Amino acid sequence: MFIFAEATRLAPFERHLEKVLAGQQIELPCEAEHDSNLEVSYEWLVDGKPLLEQYIQSGHYRITDKNALVITNPARYDAANYTCVAKTSLDKVQKSIQIRVDDVPNPVHIAFLTKCDDTAQIASIKFEYMEDIDFSAPIKEIWAQYQIDEATDGSVWLTHPYPALTDSIQTIDDNQRSVKGTLDVSLRPFGKYRFRVFGRNDFGDGAPTSVNGECVTPARVPDKNPEGVSATGSRPENLIVFWKPMPREDWNGRNFHYVIRYRPAGTDGEWKEEIVDDPYRDRHTIELTAEEPFRPYEVQVRAVNEVGTSNISPQTVEGRTGEGDPGFTPTGFKLISSDSTSATFEWDPVDPQQVQGNFTGIKISFWSDDSEDESEEEESSDSASERLKRFAKISRTKREDPAVISKTDASAGKQAVIVAPEKTRATIFGLRPNSVNYAQVAVMNGQNDGTPSDPISFRTREGGKYTSVTLE
Repeated sequence: MFIFAEATRLAPFERHLEKVLAGQQIELPCEAEHDSNLEVSYEWLVDGKPLLEQYIQSGHYRITDKNALVITNPARYDAANYTCVAKTSLDKVQKSIQIRVDDVPNPVHIAFLTKCDDTAQIASIKFEYMEDIDFSAPIKEIWAQYQIDEATDGSVWLTHPYPALTDSIQTIDDNQRSVKGTLDVSLRPFGKYRFRVFGRNDFGDGAPTSVNGECVTPARVPDKNPEGVSATGSRPENLIVFWKPMPREDWNGRNFHYVIRYRPAGTDGEWKEEIVDDPYRDRHTIELTAEEPFRPYEVQVRAVNEVGTSNISPQTVEGRTGEGDPGFTPTGFKLISSDSTSATFEWDPVDPQQVQGNFTGIKISFWSDDSEDESEEEESSDSASERLKRFAKISRTKREDPAVISKTDASAGKQAVIVAPEKTRATIFGLRPNSVNYAQVAVMNGQNDGTPSDPISFRTREGGKYTSVTLE
């Protein structure tokens, strides 16, 4: 008597070769069709060898309930031939796929210092690198990075701008690509250099390899001064000096600090100096002995270390002390005309010479009397609608005063418009009809408003019920 069993079958992979990016999860299906009377078991092979249980326990590989193999975070070392085997007591079938992983280069294998020339300020790093010839993205460049001083730089690594190109320094032997060469790195004074190197290909940078050895260079005077120097005052009796802090590689010696020099502009008087000990500071406030509103000063910021001052003259910039109160109030402020929602004012011309500081504009502040009784009886819906239409019509025809260069708006409290310094007239809009309003005028400099004029009061004409509307 013969018993017939159905053959075990595995659907082939869609492709024989699969390329994936490093870090991109891979899932390889493996579910067989088999005789229902027979039990089936599965096994995965990697390059012909059984997948070890320790790799599955580590979580790098995972086998699903349907026997698929999942590689959670593939790297170049996972490039291999993967075979799924399904077998019963009567037969065995298998299918295979070649996986190629596009990844960054291996770490550089060997790197060490061969020269540390503190006179020529050059460090030479010798390196060796190897990879399989069939790797999908060959190494193209070897880069060097350095720390000038671990104590001050912390975890910051700077990259030397000139890599070693591998095309001219590589050899191929026995399916291995070998790259050997030397990188020369420029050094700065007062350094305790550490180095590392890494490879780069089309997919990115490999993990860095530390270079054996360190390089110490002697101190010298600074050969630069801070850039971005500027000065301005926040009060009439001070001057705040700003600059870009110099990086550690430009200190050139111990006890690096800054010397701030200043004197009134337009004089040949002696420079006064103040010292800023913190090399990471980016500003310093000079407290003057007397109030000198908006007075120009010449300022310099110079780099200094224990060897001496910088060997290059610092840039001289001009800044002014704080502007203080403008010290002037416009005269002749009066109401010229008003309607239900707007008012026009005039004032006497302002002589810029009378305004202390940088005369930037004239501010008209206005507000309404919120103490008025707003508990008016409800209007009929028809009457309210007609008034809203009338108010909207007025709003469409009114335009902002072209003299106004800025306007501040607040849901409650004072509002203001700002006009150019030479203006003597301005119109404000958006007032509440039939309401008591107040207005006053003040001059402005770059930092402060002057003392305002005494407020004047006026009542707007009757009009449509005041409603805040937005019109296209």
